[in-house]
Amino acid sequence: MVGRSISAVGLILAFTLMLLLPAVPESNALESSPYLIVNPTMYVAHAKGELFNVTIDVINIDNLSSYQFTVVYNNSLLKAEQVSPGSFFPPAPLSHMNYDNNTSLGSIGITCSLSNPTDSVSGSGTLASITFRVIFVPDSCLGSPLELRQTLLLDSAHVSIVHDLVGALYFWKSAAPDPPIEGRLLDVYTPKGGMGQGQPDGNYTLGEEVQLISEVTYNGFPVQGKLVAFQVQNPSEQISILRTAITNQDGFATVSFRIPNVLDSLGTWIAISVVEIAEKVAWDIVTFEVVTTKPVGGFSTALKRSGRADVAVPYSLMVIMLTFALVKVKRKAKTS
Repeated sequence: MVGRSISAVGLILAFTLMLLLPAVPESNALESSPYLIVNPTMYVAHAKGELFNVTIDVINIDNLSSYQFTVVYNNSLLKAEQVSPGSFFPPAPLSHMNYDNNTSLGSIGITCSLSNPTDSVSGSGTLASITFRVIFVPDSCLGSPLELRQTLLLDSAHVSIVHDLVGALYFWKSAAPDPPIEGRLLDVYTPKGGMGQGQPDGNYTLGEEVQLISEVTYNGFPVQGKLVAFQVQNPSEQISILRTAITNQDGFATVSFRIPNVLDSLGTWIAISVVEIAEKVAWDIVTFEVVTTKPVGGFSTALKRSGRADVAVPYSLMVIMLTFALVKVKRKAKTS
């Protein structure tokens, strides 16, 4: 009889834990689709003359023999100081890289090819690295895209490789949401809140999982099959995650991560999501607080298939149900 009671307790615990665990969103993994991305997705500068580096990375490419692209930036705010080849292709003389750093136009054109035209490289890695210098200090927070244009990837047969791409954002002092431009809109939030551009989110605890949801629309219609980048910074402004996902049929892209269970995680976190819509960078930010304890009577949440949040069973009610069940089972064990 006692053995049966213990089994009943185990079943109750397992069922309750299933309710308490956060829902797993539908996977939007890229699988094998190749793309170009500017890394990091966001950089915030704090001083004139400050230097920072970005890399142009290729992900999930197969049989790449040569490439070219142009990085466009705001030359009233930044100056490109140095351009260096990445490590994806072997160094010279096995490959040849050329670039045109046009500071007057704010563009950097980069081309590179393997010396042997029949050779190729597959996988993921860095194609080029660029060092920027902050040359102007605006009066207020200002965002400026770092965009990829005129991209071309060729395989060993000199056939163009279909790919996607996503740029990055440069900010002065602090990140700010992007005002909608010509119908382009990205809204990033979590199941706890933050809907609407630049809206803050709720509170999280150490070790808790955070789900980021990006809703991408163009003229009010969902944008399907589009690459979306996510970057999250902890209270020390260190990059915690840099991930990507593809929008589903409803225009939603979702990633998740778990807050490290360390005291340095306490404070304000910031997440930014970036996408290219009709050859323009669109973005949004959301902030949330990481605290030590969960509010009494807090609610768990579950994601719908569309990506929006539903309120699930209250934690306090689950605890009461579990306590009642355990007491009942314990009484039956004593009387048996």
